[in-house]
Amino acid sequence: MKFLSLWRPWTWAIFDPIAHKGIENRSWAPPIEMIGERFAIQAAKGWDDAAVSMFIRLGITHFPARHDQYPSGVIVGVATLDRVITNDRTLS
Repeated sequence: MKFLSLWRPWTWAIFDPIAHKGIENRSWAPPIEMIGERFAIQAAKGWDDAAVSMFIRLGITHFPARHDQYPSGVIVGVATLDRVITNDRTLS
């Protein structure tokens, strides 16, 4: 199974029912044949303090606020690639 590694706490936001981060932006497009395929989401060792600030501004306060409150290097869930949107077009 393929996986996508995300800095914490973004991995939490993908699977949280309130934060529900349903879109991931990347500078590269995945292979088109991945559309409809399941892949694992891994919590990377990196931590994004800007994400914490954004969650607070959005009124989301029930998240792991410190890097030591959230595991790294683990698979936290599985997702399905629904579509790919590029600057030029939507592929699905």
